[in-house]
Amino acid sequence: MHQSPSRTLLEHWNEIRVGQEFALREDIRPQKLGKALPLILVIVRDGTDFRFRLAGTSICAFFGRELRDEAFSAFWQDESAGLANAAALQALEQRSPICFHLAMETHGSSVAASLLLLPLATNQGLPDRLIGALELNALAEQRILNEGLTGIRLIMATKNLLPSTCRMSSTV
Repeated sequence: MHQSPSRTLLEHWNEIRVGQEFALREDIRPQKLGKALPLILVIVRDGTDFRFRLAGTSICAFFGRELRDEAFSAFWQDESAGLANAAALQALEQRSPICFHLAMETHGSSVAASLLLLPLATNQGLPDRLIGALELNALAEQRILNEGLTGIRLIMATKNLLPSTCRMSSTV
């Protein structure tokens, strides 16, 4: 049975943090993330914003380009940029997971998705980045690739997650 990218990431993160508030960056094992890797991203704090450190191949394909070093705020439409950035900063500062429920806009429609973000620290023990998993169904993924992604809107952000909490909303 296929396991969702967010569930795969959350299980690995919980496994390596061993009772701590967050995991260490160097403990992440890409091979443990397996088929979820194309939908994994890492954003690093850059003052009051974040920059992409890594974005999986599917995420880059949605945007039609490599996202490394681009501002996380460029990922979002309009007022969603500020809201998403503030929520990500709060998750990092509070050292807690957060789930974004999204509307991914294409030239022809809007598809539901979710983005789980989990705090990561350097070996100095300071959380300075978030690792995430984008979650959307195969039909939505194909629609984005066929129609082209025009932007992402933040619908809602949820903190203090149980393993099954970060799922796609059925409505947009």
